[in-house]
Amino acid sequence: MKNVIFIVLVSSSLLIAQSVTIDSCAIGTAQDTICISDLVQQQINKAIEKQSQQIMPNVSEAKINIVPKVVITSTVNDPISNFVMSLPIHIQLFMAASFLILLGLLMRRAVLVVKRRSSRTLKNKISSLREEKVVAKENSKLKDERKKLKNRKSVFDASEKHISKLAKELNIAKGELILASRLKLFEIGKM
Repeated sequence: MKNVIFIVLVSSSLLIAQSVTIDSCAIGTAQDTICISDLVQQQINKAIEKQSQQIMPNVSEAKINIVPKVVITSTVNDPISNFVMSLPIHIQLFMAASFLILLGLLMRRAVLVVKRRSSRTLKNKISSLREEKVVAKENSKLKDERKKLKNRKSVFDASEKHISKLAKELNIAKGELILASRLKLFEIGKM
């Protein structure tokens, strides 16, 4: 498949190059012809000169001194774009096709990387379920509250209603508070 594409591109570039050389030879031999664009440009220049001559006497009659501004347009000389535009059309098409193919390959590779990552995470989750590994995510906001629980006396002296109310206030599970109270009681030696 690659060889077929290569042969097609080479043959098309040779055919286009041959037609370009024939056209350039035809332009070189036709030196005796009249260039219409030059004639049109000369007529435009003459018309502009006539208009400027007609406007000048009117301005001098009004006795107003107007200095005409010379507007200089800067031409952008970008060597890369000039080089690309000077290349034959078949080479430009080849470069554009190559760029599009490379862009397509990069996009395809990026999509495959994303799919691999998602399938890898899914496989890791499935394997952790099979091995019965418990994955617990720690909440950093509750970490400080849990550290403060072991110093609170109200936790291990409280009744069940007080623990439920405290659990709602601290946004912590009721079982955690009960466990903390039992650990504190065990630590003190009351259990």
